[in-house]
Amino acid sequence: MTPYPYLRSNLEGLRKRSSTVHQWLQRQLSSLGPSDRLVQTPNGFLDWQLTEGKSLFGGILPEAIYKEWTVTDHERLGTTIVVGCNLGYGLNRLLSEIPSEHQVVVLEPRADLLLACLGHTDYLQLLESGRLLFLAPEVREVRATLSGLVLPCLFGKILLRVDLPSLQIGPEYALWTDRCMEILRDLKINADTFRKNHDRMILNEMQNLGRASRDLSPAALRGKAEGITGVVMGAGTSLEEFAPALRNYDKQALFSTSFQALPALKRLGLKPHFAMIIDPSIALLKVYEELDAEWASEIPLIYSTAALPEVIRKYPGPKIPVWTATGLAGSFRGGKEPVLDAGGNAALALFRFLRWCGSNRILFVGQDFSWKGTKTHAGGHLTTGQEFRFDPQRHIRTKNRSGEIVFTSQSLLTPLRELERDLESVNGAVFDLYGGGLQIRGSESIGVSDLRGRVFCVDGSERVKKFMQIMKKGLFPAKPFWVGRRSGLAAFLMFARRFLESLQGESAPERKEVVWFLDEVLRQLQADPLRKPYLMKEAFDLSGMIYTCRSFGSQELQRCMEIIDRVERKIREMDRYIERSGFPRPPSDVLDVGGTTRAAA
Repeated sequence: MTPYPYLRSNLEGLRKRSSTVHQWLQRQLSSLGPSDRLVQTPNGFLDWQLTEGKSLFGGILPEAIYKEWTVTDHERLGTTIVVGCNLGYGLNRLLSEIPSEHQVVVLEPRADLLLACLGHTDYLQLLESGRLLFLAPEVREVRATLSGLVLPCLFGKILLRVDLPSLQIGPEYALWTDRCMEILRDLKINADTFRKNHDRMILNEMQNLGRASRDLSPAALRGKAEGITGVVMGAGTSLEEFAPALRNYDKQALFSTSFQALPALKRLGLKPHFAMIIDPSIALLKVYEELDAEWASEIPLIYSTAALPEVIRKYPGPKIPVWTATGLAGSFRGGKEPVLDAGGNAALALFRFLRWCGSNRILFVGQDFSWKGTKTHAGGHLTTGQEFRFDPQRHIRTKNRSGEIVFTSQSLLTPLRELERDLESVNGAVFDLYGGGLQIRGSESIGVSDLRGRVFCVDGSERVKKFMQIMKKGLFPAKPFWVGRRSGLAAFLMFARRFLESLQGESAPERKEVVWFLDEVLRQLQADPLRKPYLMKEAFDLSGMIYTCRSFGSQELQRCMEIIDRVERKIREMDRYIERSGFPRPPSDVLDVGGTTRAAA
């Protein structure tokens, strides 16, 4: 038997198509152990020796293990992720079953087994076509690749398979399976949130254009919180326990909170230096039923331009706008204006904003990311009076660090994991006043007795005063980075409509020709950085047509026409809002984008 007959050609294919895993393998070659683990069984198939005389398959025929590794017609469009490929038995079974539209992504944590797999099956054609992709066991690459599976998530199926024989080799296979599941859950909730909220958020931004251009910009706050301890207060149930101790330090640190937590803080005798709102939901109007307007009139509100205009308009205190990375300002970079990656959670947004302001010492309070019993939030929160009842479709039962049962949801776990990823690269001290919820990995869990000696060890009252003086009296409106304009998109869409109409007259237009044209439509939709965010949903729908349609008949072409109709309506709508905001429509196609910078960890 020639050892590893296909290794060289497959490695060359990896070098061209998956350079990261190729480089990882090259780094691992010098540290690999003995290569005599590959054995041939009396039954004639290859096996892999483990310790203590055992082998990977232990005499069981591989086909018996992988007989369920199939893809149904319902799962035809999508991606299968395989954790552990051993000698390729399960992978090869899967590749023999899948249709040409289905992609397979393989993550093998052990270099010696990956080399063995690559050495005994010719994968070159599959690698070159992109139907087969190997990943290096590196968190960033795995997260970037799996998070990019947006089309399979929206229009197909994503399957995760773990190689059962590989689980006996070591804990890394279970660890990577858990990591992949976590990433895919985040992808699902982000995709669902996009479908549900994206257009609403961009519409809010367009309605807020005039206000945001006249209100004061936070740009002058950048770096001004250096040396100040930032406190991020949430309305978790533990806030009630810790509020008395926090009152002793409200002058020494910069206290911040979410808009919806303000009534709870007022009830507990805590007054933040500023609040933030990022949620576009109309449900936040309920906060005003409990909010003390006179008390809040002295608290500046940093509002995401994607928040509901009615919620912002009713707020009694100073208002400071901040643009968000998923909105109209998302494509602009450089300069001084912050563009906040809010992460879909006020605690995460506040943390990133405080870091952008220069704070390198941050304390989380009331950020439980879970709850016990029937009470989900501190009293005064807009959910007060709603008794929690477990719903397995919406809630997750898990345990805190003490082993106690707590409840959470994926909408809380996703920003928690994103916060934890931020903390992996943060320089500075981050504390969590732990109240029995889910632990924030990367932060230091402390108790009330640690506040004076660990968190508020330096009196920062003078620096806090200077920071607030800037926030209340030292800010100025930003130069707008958008202007109304007439681009060439309208003329192109008219041409697109005529082209699609001409195709409808053909009996069977070639798919290649239609895909080429739809790719050009996509390029046009994303060419204008101002319009791109509002047209993102239509761009995804067109991409979905390319992804799902084997051929383009009259029905498919009609759906493409309907997407073009929506694009035209949105462009007209956007022009109206820009005109109402008070900005003149210039005669040229030049877009004044001003300056912005990312306010994210």
